[in-house]
Amino acid sequence: MKSWLNLCALRACLPGSLCLLALLWAPGGLRAQPLSARVDPPAANAALGTAVTFCAEAQGTGPFNYQWQKNGLNLPDQTNRCLALTNMAIADGASYRATVFTAVGAVESEEGVLTIALVSLPGADQFANGAPISVASNSVKGVSIGATRENGEPRHFNLTTSNSVWYSWRAPATGIATFDTRGSSFDTVLAVYEGNDLGGLEELASDDDSGGFHTSKVSWNALAGQDYRVVIDGVTGESGAYVCSWNLEITAALLPVFTQQPRSQTVLPGGTATFLTLLTNVDLATTFQWYRNGQPLAGATSSNLVVQNVQPSDLGQYQLTVTNGPGHGAVSMPVDLEIGPDPTVQSQDKIAAVPGAGGAGGGAADGELPFMMAGASAGTFSLAAGTVINQRFFSSGTMDRCEPAHCGVPGGASRWFQLAATTDGICTVDTQGSAVDTILAIYLQNFAVCTNLYEPLVDCNNDVLGSCDQLVVTNGARDRFSRVSFLAAAGTVYRAVVDTAGGIRTTNIQLNVHFGEALPANPLVVDNTAATVLQMRGSSLALRVATNFVVPGNLYQWQINNRRIAGAGREQIVLPLLNYSDAGRYSVLIQNGAKQTLLPGVAVVVIDPCHPTAAGATGSVPARFQLVGTAAEPIILEATSSLHATSSWEVIGTILPNVEPALWDNATVTNRFYRTLRWSP
Repeated sequence: MKSWLNLCALRACLPGSLCLLALLWAPGGLRAQPLSARVDPPAANAALGTAVTFCAEAQGTGPFNYQWQKNGLNLPDQTNRCLALTNMAIADGASYRATVFTAVGAVESEEGVLTIALVSLPGADQFANGAPISVASNSVKGVSIGATRENGEPRHFNLTTSNSVWYSWRAPATGIATFDTRGSSFDTVLAVYEGNDLGGLEELASDDDSGGFHTSKVSWNALAGQDYRVVIDGVTGESGAYVCSWNLEITAALLPVFTQQPRSQTVLPGGTATFLTLLTNVDLATTFQWYRNGQPLAGATSSNLVVQNVQPSDLGQYQLTVTNGPGHGAVSMPVDLEIGPDPTVQSQDKIAAVPGAGGAGGGAADGELPFMMAGASAGTFSLAAGTVINQRFFSSGTMDRCEPAHCGVPGGASRWFQLAATTDGICTVDTQGSAVDTILAIYLQNFAVCTNLYEPLVDCNNDVLGSCDQLVVTNGARDRFSRVSFLAAAGTVYRAVVDTAGGIRTTNIQLNVHFGEALPANPLVVDNTAATVLQMRGSSLALRVATNFVVPGNLYQWQINNRRIAGAGREQIVLPLLNYSDAGRYSVLIQNGAKQTLLPGVAVVVIDPCHPTAAGATGSVPARFQLVGTAAEPIILEATSSLHATSSWEVIGTILPNVEPALWDNATVTNRFYRTLRWSP
């Protein structure tokens, strides 16, 4: 059935151009591809030396592919539906999940938690009641769920965490003590202090990830009879089953101790980066070796490192290893070298390392924002009219334990930035210039891993793909960088995450940000009648709630395909620089008190035409007119070569939902007008 209620976006056409007709129509069925997964069994307790098998049970449209993860990190070559773990060791304890994916999307399964059968000795929630231990070595287990954070508690590993449990270990002899949390089911933080007063503790060692798979490990020089306060906490409000293992090597020798760690650096192209350290317990026989991305740097054999004329090949993660005369060693914390405009801003591997990262759990103390790093005023890009940012960094990221597959694409090497808008404007973020297939997503600041599961999604994109001319060519080049554009609101803080398809690491990534004030004019009015509109790729569109639905006290929430668009809470939404992935039905939920009204909105169909000259064509031979596009719900597409009251419309066919751009029309004409009709199943 055709609908002639309203014609919009109609304009005069010049020869060889494309003209679009957008018609209001009754809503068709939205595309639904439910996909969920769980792990069976959801929990297992295994003795050392035994075996456990986890299997992913997925629902949806297959066939499915799988990528297993341990505490959020991809397990190499574990791509079957079931994961078999044999000859169980303490370090096998963890939370296991599978990324289940098809060609059109991905979802993370619920977790299967594996605990190892150990003696239970839970740590105390309160510092003053730390669980006493005094033996030289042991492994025990506990649970930190429900633990809290005390007022005055220090930031462990310089992170504000919230679910700490405490032990008090009295060293039975002098030597080198090592504690670790390998076998824990969440992302742990581990720290060791001296002192009897919570507000006056002296840190001896702290760590986040040195135990592997988001577990922690610390070592320090212990004195016989001395009490040491050992605390285990979780990154970004995480808690759960943990393992605490320790061992005392009885020796008079001392470990080298870093009293000053190197710091991450961002420099301008061609700039100089300087990594400085200070250590104790070193002697003339002490050796130093700097590493970049796990490889030793030739000639970098002193305690400090200077990198001059910094180029993209110098980017990456740097670490210093130190070995003293008695043969005992220490390793500095890893730091990053990046190229960018602001020396205070580097990409971060985890949400907990991003300024002002929010979360749940026990909450922050002393009025602090939860999970905020020390010096959180730095580390954020400020956006104003004309802002242009080009940041280049190395993809050394991992993945938070509960981090989703951004934009429905399996990743595993994410890095995070924070953006703060000082005025309203169009923010465009892309990864053009990256050396790998990227995934890009924008979230609001006020979310936390493992609590609200990244619900505040603003926008995301996997591949820009390219123009019609690129796509219609057999084996033509595709643009594998990512790009999103959105209306940023003044005073709002956003988080940008860049991941790589398949979790590829060891390569450089380029992040580009452009901020401008231009907004589309003449918004399309949205009322209680469903509509569809054809939009050119790269064009911008504004949608505004009809004035008869705008009353004082209204709250607005825009949606795309029934998914809430985070931050879209005004009566108007702007969709700038549309790409194929932006196709969808944009609706708006209006709430005033207890009353709710859902306006069905507009189905935006994104198209791109091209008009290549036929091979060997002359001026008298007409060229081919081709059209590619994406649609989130079925439409019937018709076309004509001339537009007048008696135009003859050709039915091109029913266009089914597609997430990748498809060739919709291939005609031998010079002019082309299109319209959409209601699709009836």
